[in-house]
Amino acid sequence: MRRCLTSADLDIPKSHLVAEPELALYAHFQNSQDDAYSYYNALLDNLNSFCNALELGKIT
Repeated sequence: MRRCLTSADLDIPKSHLVAEPELALYAHFQNSQDDAYSYYNALLDNLNSFCNALELGKIT
């Protein structure tokens, strides 16, 4: 996922990242959402869709 975003010349900071960002995000959702699994998967689906659009050149 990160490769998709950096290859699109999006500025993704390399510092201040937790060791396991996916796990940290899921843990955050477990503390803040009723259904962390569904919320996390919906977010990943949206991010994948965004990456696909970048690769197809639909977003500039």
